[in-house]
Amino acid sequence: TLSMFVVFTFIFAHEGEDHGAKVTTKNAALGDTISVTKQAQFLLGILTDVAKTRTINPRLNILGKVVPQTLGKADVYPPISGRVVADGYKIPTIGSRVQKGQIIAVLEQALASPEQSQLVTEKFKADAEYNQATKDLERMKQLEGVVARKEVQQAEIRFESAKKQKEFYDNVLKGNYRDGTNKFLVKAPIAGVITDAELAIGEQVDVNKKLFTVVNLSTLWIEGQVYEIDLGKIEKSKDAYVSTQSYPDDIFRAKLFALGSVINEATRTVKAIYEVNNSSNRLKVGMLADVGVSLGAPVRTLAIPAEAMMDIRGKNVVFVHVAPEKFVAREVVPGAKDGKLIAVKRGLSEGERVVTVGNYQLKSSVQ
Repeated sequence: TLSMFVVFTFIFAHEGEDHGAKVTTKNAALGDTISVTKQAQFLLGILTDVAKTRTINPRLNILGKVVPQTLGKADVYPPISGRVVADGYKIPTIGSRVQKGQIIAVLEQALASPEQSQLVTEKFKADAEYNQATKDLERMKQLEGVVARKEVQQAEIRFESAKKQKEFYDNVLKGNYRDGTNKFLVKAPIAGVITDAELAIGEQVDVNKKLFTVVNLSTLWIEGQVYEIDLGKIEKSKDAYVSTQSYPDDIFRAKLFALGSVINEATRTVKAIYEVNNSSNRLKVGMLADVGVSLGAPVRTLAIPAEAMMDIRGKNVVFVHVAPEKFVAREVVPGAKDGKLIAVKRGLSEGERVVTVGNYQLKSSVQ
């Protein structure tokens, strides 16, 4: 918007008038002087800072995304098709905390008459088999020592099988076969927070309908991409600090959890995963985060704000304010970084001023 305003002023300036709101140098090379009037500097919002000796905590910054752990997220689907009923249980909503095994929904399935009859018939068969197996086992135990041990073992196996079959039909039809319905309890597979809930009382759902998403937010991962050239630095330093734009004053400690073993040939990067404690519940899944990996002890060196340095055709460039209305685009050699500051090994001297805001507008004047 400011750049457009500068152009507007330039086009409509009357002959003989000097509004001063223009960059008078175009297509400058590195090292050339760029003239910018004070009015243009004001309109472009140009700000500067002094290059001076500062303390830098060397670190590598990785842009990452907050994601759940592999086993920290679960999508919950119904085991059967049925109607959602209250049945005395409260359906959790988004943001609700649940425990593993907690009942989070009840489904009621109406049984057709043939299905009802079939289930009842199977239950009667299971009861009869269980009763007979119980009697046979008792008889074999009374004859133990007379009959072969193998016959006793066979009776025990038959009893256990009949018992499980009976328990199955007891659980499926207990108290429900009389009115032709069957109820199934849906339980939370993990402990966590409900991040998605897509059901309502009375709704008919099938087995392909997702009911809930449960995420364990107490421990999260930060996934980022590390350039091939930085792999050695990452492997040596396991500790990192995580910050976000949402909570700039909060720093979360993290540890390297996993480092990929395959390089993306297009980007020359490897995936890195950092594990972070989120007991404060401030980090949200999907949030962008900055991972700062410590690379050594603090150092005192000539440094400038990181935003002052720009990439121009593969070169590290800063705009030096050499006179009230004069700037020079100068190539520099950067050193250690710590997120906010960057060291300068060559190209700048103590006390020189560099542009920290407005340098993108000045960049357009450089070839």
